[in-house]
Amino acid sequence: MKLAFFMGIAQDMSTENYVPVHSLLKELHDKMRTLLPNRQELHSHINDDDIGHSSCTSDVIRVLLRSGYLLANYLEAPSRAESTRELLSCLEVFNSRSRDSDNAPAIPYGIGTEHLLAVASVAFVLQKAELCQIDVSNYRLAQLALYIHGEVGNEYERSHFKKTHGDYSAVPINELQQMLPSSHAWVKSTLGLFETTDNISAQSSLDQKMEFIKGRGFV
Repeated sequence: MKLAFFMGIAQDMSTENYVPVHSLLKELHDKMRTLLPNRQELHSHINDDDIGHSSCTSDVIRVLLRSGYLLANYLEAPSRAESTRELLSCLEVFNSRSRDSDNAPAIPYGIGTEHLLAVASVAFVLQKAELCQIDVSNYRLAQLALYIHGEVGNEYERSHFKKTHGDYSAVPINELQQMLPSSHAWVKSTLGLFETTDNISAQSSLDQKMEFIKGRGFV
């Protein structure tokens, strides 16, 4: 599906329709700004006006190179940036050569046309930017997990539940069972697991039981 999508964009370029590839470049620029929110001095390298002025393959590659270098130099880990830099180097060499029919540059990686090369390169850098976004999200989730599962974890979970669903601490147990039948059934079935494990018993502390429920219960 993705291959057909990108080949369609390359076909559009061959008919001088650059709107689809402009959209890809705009998506890349948006991702780069999101990844570099506090580096305003770098945002001048990802000017959207340059996208609108791209009317040939060389223009598309020039716009892409700026985002690619920001990605490789400021965002990617050295091991991951290696493949990005290799692509950028090939694109620079390709773009610097004459397009005269007698001296046409060889298209890198054995790609059939220069339009497909441009689109594939944009797609590659886009994918790399998305990987960086995943890295950022995973880092933030890891930081949050340390907070949630730390010393204040239980208090955080309780206060968040109250904020989201209301305070049920004063509601009698029998009313809660009627209001939340599915939750009651789940807790009851999980508590039944106590009898099948050597790690928990009726005499275990509340914290031990809660850890058991959050572990075995959710699994």
